[in-house]
Amino acid sequence: MKLEQYFENPNWIKKAKVIFCLLLALSLVADFFIPKEHHALPGESLPGFYALFGLGATLLIIIVSKLLGYLFISKKEGFYND
Repeated sequence: MKLEQYFENPNWIKKAKVIFCLLLALSLVADFFIPKEHHALPGESLPGFYALFGLGATLLIIIVSKLLGYLFISKKEGFYND
């Protein structure tokens, strides 16, 4: 079996989603037990801070890229027919 066929298999995709969700949950649970002694940011002592920080950064990147695409890339309907 070719590698791309393996990764496109629906059974593998379901298994991969479960594995990644379990790893995410495990990392969030582990964050409750890891001592946080030195803080660079004010909220860094909170459990799950970096997960929330990453989610916020990702959402910001998506919103800004959609806005830039709307402003500079998209054309009005009928632009190429005129």
